[in-house]
Amino acid sequence: MHPESGEPFHVIADNGYTGALQPEAFRIVCCLYSYSNLSFSKRKDLSEICADHYHRLREFSMEHPDAREILRKYFWGKQKPEKLGK
Repeated sequence: MHPESGEPFHVIADNGYTGALQPEAFRIVCCLYSYSNLSFSKRKDLSEICADHYHRLREFSMEHPDAREILRKYFWGKQKPEKLGK
C-alpha cells in the first residue's frame, strides 16, 4: 500500500517536519498516523487492534533503512532528531 513512484515524496507536515521520504517510508508514516488516530476510537475492539498494529509497525520501522527519517517525520518536535533512530 504505497505509491508506485520510485521518486521520494516531499512532505510538509503540521508538526514542523519538512523533508523527503521514499515511497515505502512514506507508507509507514501514513499507517503510523492512521493507526495512532484509530487507536483512540470509542470502539474498544477497534482501538485495541489499531494500538497493537501501531506498536508492531513502529517496532518494524526501527529496522527499516529509512528509520531515522521515518522517526524524524513522525516525532518531529517531540524529541530532538539526533536522539531518534540509528
